[in-house]
Amino acid sequence: MIEQLTVDRVPVLFTRTAGPIRAGLVFRVGVADETAAQRGVTRLVERLVRQRARCDAETGTEYVSFHASGSTDFLAEVCAALRDLPVAGLAAETAAMRSEAAGQPAPLTGAMPLWRYGARGHGLPALPEWGLGTLTADHLRSWASTRFTRQNAVLWIAGDEVPAGLRLNLPDGARWPAPVPWAGLPVTPAWFAGGADGLAWDTVVPDDATGRILTELLERRLERDLAARPQVAYQARADGTALLTVAASTGGPGDALLGGFLDGLAGLRFGHLTADDVAAAATAWSERVRAGEGDGSWVAGQARRVLAGLPVVQAGDAVAAGQAVGTGDVAAGFARALAGGLLMTPAGSDAGWASYALAPASSAVVVDGAELTMPGRPGHRLVLGESGVSMVDQGTVLTVRFADCVALLRWPDGGRRVVGADGISVDVEPALYPAGESAVAWVDSRVPGGTHVPLPARDAADIPRPPARPAAAEVLRARAGRILRRLRDLRKPAVLAGVGLLLGSIAARGNGGLLFALPGAFCLVYGYLLLRQELRK
Repeated sequence: MIEQLTVDRVPVLFTRTAGPIRAGLVFRVGVADETAAQRGVTRLVERLVRQRARCDAETGTEYVSFHASGSTDFLAEVCAALRDLPVAGLAAETAAMRSEAAGQPAPLTGAMPLWRYGARGHGLPALPEWGLGTLTADHLRSWASTRFTRQNAVLWIAGDEVPAGLRLNLPDGARWPAPVPWAGLPVTPAWFAGGADGLAWDTVVPDDATGRILTELLERRLERDLAARPQVAYQARADGTALLTVAASTGGPGDALLGGFLDGLAGLRFGHLTADDVAAAATAWSERVRAGEGDGSWVAGQARRVLAGLPVVQAGDAVAAGQAVGTGDVAAGFARALAGGLLMTPAGSDAGWASYALAPASSAVVVDGAELTMPGRPGHRLVLGESGVSMVDQGTVLTVRFADCVALLRWPDGGRRVVGADGISVDVEPALYPAGESAVAWVDSRVPGGTHVPLPARDAADIPRPPARPAAAEVLRARAGRILRRLRDLRKPAVLAGVGLLLGSIAARGNGGLLFALPGAFCLVYGYLLLRQELRK
């Protein structure tokens, strides 16, 4: 049973459990609260605090949690560090975060948030931590003092009692509501082509008993139908929904994995379930709840619900709700889940045959403005307008309006990338255009300064360069080769014309008459026609 208390005006959720005490201080702030240009600020604050408090910590999309077992002494250190952020370790933590990011492979689901939500809010976890190069001590202090406050926190405790004399000396502030997920996909279910040997799928479901049961059923069905063991995750969110994700490596032909996955979804969608299937999933869910009640994870989840303004759900009520879910509830839930699905197909595969719409990867309009062309690349143009910038390449359009720009990436060599809120970006590389430096200056002057992100120097091999101009000797050899090939092409009509003239002259002298005149005329006419055809090439 979860009891609700307060300590220093901070809500506290307490549940009585055996074993060592476990506690966590949760704040309603996460990656979704950042901007693309300041990406990484929340995790950087979390790491600075964790280094002083010597506890475990986690930064998620909507929440940050500091937690430990065996003692609650860490809470005083967390509060002290948040009131006086230990920014002396800023450079070391920044370097460590960059090093860790460079060494970690991207997860299969890494690109999914960007395709579903764009480069803002709930799509930001898909972006690199661009803010690490610009965040100062003042930025971090401001973020900590406004987001990590007593009004924006909930403490949970699992143990035999609430420790006497517990204090939470946090700064005052305000409760921050979670950002509303942006509906970036114009139509669902949708798919996009992945570049990896695996697939990923996500959808949004209600965070209730039906959502939990259908997640159990989905995991069981996919483990049965797929050769590769899928990774299924359920992330409850502040708006009362949950993001359900699936990832699976191919372990074989990508088309076979995709076909098996879609067949498994269709089987659940069209009610190929029995009451025994649902009952088994409800039992598995009940076991998870009871285990979470004993290890503190259930009360930790309820702390996040309190921060979102949602009511606390007791473990017994959750178990009862799961047992009340029927096959009809699950079938209807799957119908809604599949209708809102986003699928990343394995490399070389597509899902159009399964009635999935191709997720848009380009823009619908080109801005009005000056056009720059790239030498040696017909069909390509960069358009610089008062309202934004567009790139048109072989009919594909990418447009970012300056008012919708969330980040302008700036490399020391002059390269620029304009990133739009919808996730589309346009590269402006000065070396590729005759007026490239002027184009860079134009973009720099029109993108709001708060979105400028200076980045470290690129490797020379990563800097786009125009095609190298051939040396003079190579040009002469190429021209000579073309002339020789032309002469070879003209040899046949020239020989025919010469034979025709020779036979005609013999006939004209009266030596053979028609015997030479007709073949001569044929050779002359045929040679003329071939010569005319070659000259037209």
